[in-house]
Amino acid sequence: MARYKRGTTPKLNETTIKEIAAAIRNGVTIEKASSDCGISKDTLYRWLDARDGRYSTPLIIEFKREVESAMEEARLKNLGLFRTPDLTF
Repeated sequence: MARYKRGTTPKLNETTIKEIAAAIRNGVTIEKASSDCGISKDTLYRWLDARDGRYSTPLIIEFKREVESAMEEARLKNLGLFRTPDLTF
């Protein structure tokens, strides 16, 4: 049985991963980031909670890695411990 209806595409793709991670890095909550990308918070949490097995695809693994990294970066920014490099000359 197909996971997606014929004619639809999965919502998890490289663009979605980048958009959600960027929003979280900028201090947006997970719920708001998912809503802004047209994904329910339940779906986003299901992707984050996926374990090895049926739902653990390469994209989900990448998604989890990117979101966890973004969350840590946002946490460090809030604590004042993370600085982005100053690229102005």
